[in-house]
Amino acid sequence: MFLSLISLTHAKSVEAHPALEVQIGGEVVELTRLSTEVHANLDGDVANVLMVQTFENPSTESLDARYVFPLPSDAAVHAMRFTAGEMVVEARIADSEEARVEFIEADEAGKQATLLEQHRPNVFTQAIANLPPGETISVTLEYAHTVERTDGVYSWHLPIEVGPRYGSQIAPSNIEPDAISVEVQLDAGMAVASVGSLSHSLTSHAAGDVWTLKLDDEPIPNDDLVLDYRLAGATPAVGVRTDMTDGHGVISLLVEPPRVAADETLSSRELVFLLDTSCSMSGDPMKASKRFMTEALRGMREGDVFRIHRFGTETSSLADAALPATPENIARGIEYVDELSGNGGTNMDLGIRAALEPAPVDDTLRTVVFLTDGYIGNDFDILELVDEKRGEARIHALGVGGNVNRYLLEEIGRAGRGTTRIVLPTEDPVAAAEALVERLSSPYLTDLRIDWGTAPVQDVTPRVLPDLYLGDSLRVMARIDRPGDYDITLLAEVAGRPAALPATLHVPADTEGRSALPIIWARSQVTDRMIDWASARATAVDKARLKDEIRTLGLEYGLVTQWTSFVAVAEREVVADVQRKAATPTFSGGSAPEPAEWAVLGMLALMSMLVFRRKEALSR
Repeated sequence: MFLSLISLTHAKSVEAHPALEVQIGGEVVELTRLSTEVHANLDGDVANVLMVQTFENPSTESLDARYVFPLPSDAAVHAMRFTAGEMVVEARIADSEEARVEFIEADEAGKQATLLEQHRPNVFTQAIANLPPGETISVTLEYAHTVERTDGVYSWHLPIEVGPRYGSQIAPSNIEPDAISVEVQLDAGMAVASVGSLSHSLTSHAAGDVWTLKLDDEPIPNDDLVLDYRLAGATPAVGVRTDMTDGHGVISLLVEPPRVAADETLSSRELVFLLDTSCSMSGDPMKASKRFMTEALRGMREGDVFRIHRFGTETSSLADAALPATPENIARGIEYVDELSGNGGTNMDLGIRAALEPAPVDDTLRTVVFLTDGYIGNDFDILELVDEKRGEARIHALGVGGNVNRYLLEEIGRAGRGTTRIVLPTEDPVAAAEALVERLSSPYLTDLRIDWGTAPVQDVTPRVLPDLYLGDSLRVMARIDRPGDYDITLLAEVAGRPAALPATLHVPADTEGRSALPIIWARSQVTDRMIDWASARATAVDKARLKDEIRTLGLEYGLVTQWTSFVAVAEREVVADVQRKAATPTFSGGSAPEPAEWAVLGMLALMSMLVFRRKEALSR
């Protein structure tokens, strides 16, 4: 029997035992238990993470298990192995179809096997074949990614659960509160000015400049863990990291331009507010969104015009056309927002069309503020639609909630040449609104490019540099084939005026030890190609070429991608009599219920599987 674990209900009980149980005819059936350990090492702006998932089979039959879990959307997953008793099996990277066939053949042969697949850049599945009764198996993953920096503060985040995806056939995954442990070591090579978390309660200990932080033993929320830290000393405008061997390697630039003085001649704006009012936004996310909208409306300038659209199952608007930002209209907008509530589905495409399809207002800059948790299943379709409809608009994504779909929000901000901001339930939405209003009211750097001078760089990523708003930072990575000191210049425009930020790039012939920069660079190359693959302008020929390039990068650098997977198979047979399992759920688009309905559907699916199993036993 093949079970989808920790994904049948959206309930968040803090009392529950770390196993999924159902009662049918007075009989309690306990499903495979899962616990997760996370060990993260934060080296300044680079995170190296080791994750151990332990599955236990408490039943008297061999089981297969399937677990859906999230990772950061830029995570470069580069290693996997599984341990059963004293046996350790290293996984190999393979084409996804090839890996799936190998896993199925091992399953049918009664061999233990694991398969790691990516369904979205931030959603993965771990499949376990032939877990013997009473035994445990531990699957270890290793991944690396960069840590974002805004206003000089680094923010490392660990997704805890996969939220419900409207339009997806995979239900949300919930980690039980006492089934996860997290330990973080922060060692940036310099003093730490501050460190802490607004999302979770942590215990911290410092030994010199090295900090160790652990989740407290008390039950934890299913919200993403966000750890903020600021390093002591001045932050350079351009920070440089390298990973070099014999004069060849990878460079990483972290650029945080100095604050630009406000310009009194800023253009008038057409502010378009697009608010998600689906069921998953009810409660605290809706309250936070309303307070944010109130502050944002009050922060509009004379000469601005605005529109407000909401979407759920259907879409509606404050008015048929943009309204001048007069005190009367602002009050009308606040009253409209205050009466909204969260219910229904998440037809995000309707909202995007309502926001972007009307013709822009003359002599204004269209700025779209998109408030959502991103709980949909057709991420790529939405990104293609944004790319198709955006025009010259700037789209800013504001994620409201503790475990939002960061991949979708970040990509909407990127595709819309805007920013992405996540507001946690523990944050003050008024302060968050004021910060975003200030950011939208400040000059920003456009048309960014780097003059590399004589630096012999290749394969620069990201391929298209984004606009930079107040407090934003920009990471640029490239391969380089010759050590030396090189003068480079970041060129941009600020309110139509040229600007330049010079810097010196020091590239040694060799660096001590190996870092994660090469695989992070490769993952960023994959991201560039996935952006092109999801573009509305990509033809079938383009998509086939990009798919091949992504597959090649995954195989060459040992990375899990949309088309490469990790598979590990033990040589010995552990199950002599393999029975046919139930069909595996698929991850694809289509109509689906909101989270409140997942528990009912999940229970019905499980009851059907158990009834079928009993009938099969009786027939024998």
